[in-house]
Amino acid sequence: MRKPRSIALWMTIVVLLLVLALSGGCAQITRPVDGGAELARIPITDNPSGEILPGRIVWHDLLTSELRVAGSFYEKLFGWQIDYQEHSAIARNNGARVATILELPQKDDTSRAVWIPSVSVENVDATVELVKANGGKVLRGPVDMDQRGRAALVRDFQGADLVLLTARGGDPVQAEPEVGDWLWNEVWTDDPAKTEN
Repeated sequence: MRKPRSIALWMTIVVLLLVLALSGGCAQITRPVDGGAELARIPITDNPSGEILPGRIVWHDLLTSELRVAGSFYEKLFGWQIDYQEHSAIARNNGARVATILELPQKDDTSRAVWIPSVSVENVDATVELVKANGGKVLRGPVDMDQRGRAALVRDFQGADLVLLTARGGDPVQAEPEVGDWLWNEVWTDDPAKTEN
């Protein structure tokens, strides 16, 4: 029986794979980069608002080693409709885009996945400088992601990862959440006071 890998090691692997995804890529490179190129071609909304609403979580990406298993799970759980591409899928709720599922190669005999939120910012480059000035790390970017917009993958001082995004055409139009839509995100930390500052 194999010992499970530590959470920290697994998260490092996942983040490195997201770095590959954010980098886009060429056809001759490996599959996660091809998946990243697919990701870059997927806009976060069919109807951009033309507005940027800083601080709003506007998108979620699921990184998984089992694309169709994950898609089937969320279809059954939330009633999402899943539109499969080669190494990714667009998840929709009542026809509106809610997430991307990105398939990455399995590294061992276990199946793992992680959700990465994207936070809207007016200026990715300026926000990256704020991340660095306040003890965070920039893992990748800023990069231009074709139809998605300008993005950077960052990590806060305790290791929470997120994407800073200025979406092409603006954020999705704000609306009351429907059943099956995203409603809330949390940061779990052992130092809430420092996280707030």
